[in-house]
Amino acid sequence: MRIDISDDSDRSIDLAPLIDCIFLLLVFFMLTTTFEKNRGGAGRIELELPRMSSATSIGLLDSLPPFQVAIDRDGTLYIDSTQSSLTRLHDILREDIQLYPQRSIEIFSDKNIAFGKVAQVLNLCHFLGRKSISIKAEAIGERDSQ
Repeated sequence: MRIDISDDSDRSIDLAPLIDCIFLLLVFFMLTTTFEKNRGGAGRIELELPRMSSATSIGLLDSLPPFQVAIDRDGTLYIDSTQSSLTRLHDILREDIQLYPQRSIEIFSDKNIAFGKVAQVLNLCHFLGRKSISIKAEAIGERDSQ
């Protein structure tokens, strides 16, 4: 049996089923994706924040994200999820103040850390002239609702 291949004008690829499949895959991934709540502000750093009944969530006065400093239970200092030292924090904060003088600072520390390490960070922030500094805590009942 001979096949006539000279008539190519009738042939076409129907894209509608392909578009339907892609749309269904998109919907599937949108519905099954889970998002991890940023509990420590420090991303992947394991912190157990202190729990307080007066802990509140305050909105930022401007659109600039806060400068985040975290201290884990071993006393290791993290700047925006990157391990660092107090000397490096001083250098980075000094540069940050020149660029963003109104930027706030959030300090996340594990509840079992000695307050001396937190006090060092607070003292450094105050020394460099930062006015808006907050120490993050977990509101009582926040963990229970998760």
